[in-house]
Amino acid sequence: MLKTLAVLFIFILTYFGIVRERIHKTTVVLLGAGAVLVFGFVGPGDAWKVYFDYNTIGLLTGMMIIVGVIKKTGLLQYAAIKLTKASRGNFMLLFLFFSLATAFFSAFLDNVTTILLVAPITILITERVGRNPLPFLISEMICSNIGGTATLIGDPPNMLVGSAAGYSFTSFILNLTPIVVIVLFCSIVVLGFIYRANLRTGGQEAGFESMDERKAIVNPKLLRTSLFVFGLTLVGFLLHDTIHIMPSMVALSGAVLLLLITRIHPDEALAEVEWSTLFFFIGLFVIVGAVEKAELISMAGRAITASVQNEVLLRILILWSSGIFSAFMGAVPIVTAFIPLVENLGRELSIPPERLAPLWWCLALGGSLGGIGTILGTAANMVVTGISERTRHRITYKSYLIVGFPIMIIALIISTGYVLLRYRAP
Repeated sequence: MLKTLAVLFIFILTYFGIVRERIHKTTVVLLGAGAVLVFGFVGPGDAWKVYFDYNTIGLLTGMMIIVGVIKKTGLLQYAAIKLTKASRGNFMLLFLFFSLATAFFSAFLDNVTTILLVAPITILITERVGRNPLPFLISEMICSNIGGTATLIGDPPNMLVGSAAGYSFTSFILNLTPIVVIVLFCSIVVLGFIYRANLRTGGQEAGFESMDERKAIVNPKLLRTSLFVFGLTLVGFLLHDTIHIMPSMVALSGAVLLLLITRIHPDEALAEVEWSTLFFFIGLFVIVGAVEKAELISMAGRAITASVQNEVLLRILILWSSGIFSAFMGAVPIVTAFIPLVENLGRELSIPPERLAPLWWCLALGGSLGGIGTILGTAANMVVTGISERTRHRITYKSYLIVGFPIMIIALIISTGYVLLRYRAP
């Protein structure tokens, strides 16, 4: 019991440090991870073999290298000029385009890959015209999580649920896409209202009209090679489940192939990697691993569902508890801990598979949409937060919380209504 309380204390202290932002979040997390390892709450072997998410780190590293090489070609500048010209300087239209595009591509790639592509273009556009990029970046964070909820491959929590329940790609589209469309529409409306003052047209946008986007391409040969390898990588992402290769292996293979063909020095390519973000993830994996090992998550889940026998109430409890916990502790560890809980509920209450399905969909919705709530909810959130640190407008825990958390609550309320209407109780 004392060990469990000590782990909880370290987790709360680390979280408090992240929220306070007196010390950089990566330093805080690495201190917490160090404490967990030094006091033996998680052994080094377990930390690296069990709790370290190689897929996330590999995916991020590979895609950061690929995007870093693409940046050298001038393609992002080309896209920034082209998009701003097409919108005629209408920032509300650009905001809508980026939000919808991020959601769409997050459904069929994954939200981390989408964010790594969209966020740099967003920053280029806003910096060129002297605008604050935060409304765009925060909207992209939120929309990437919503869009990823629609399919089996869009969000890691969905992959976990799909594997545990044996659901297909089509099952996710049929069951979750309708609610995702509704939540996405409502979220964009709310975000547009919140940021309406920032999105008014006027000022320096007209400067783009006189710019020639073709001159932005500084290395056409490197561009062709980069796009070829990037295209192969995207095909790999779409087929990774069929060919049984992890997304991280696809991304790293693409990065190595690109370096091999272009002969770019590894030091030059690795300079584009957001190392602070990667080490933040590593520290967080260790701390959350200690929380998992202490069974704090599973104990909380059992306590929530222990006294409930009604299937409708169980669905709502699974949806909201997984959603709230995912916001503060990360969607992947929460969904991982809740999967055996749902399986046990099915056995203990003798719920047949067809009636257990709504619980699985509630867990998928809670995990994916709950990740909207804070910057710690999903990998995509943390990646954008890291990218924003290279700009004059940094996304802080608080600046995201005041927007992300209310939208998460709205998303969960809408999801509750959807679940109650779509999956009628027996």
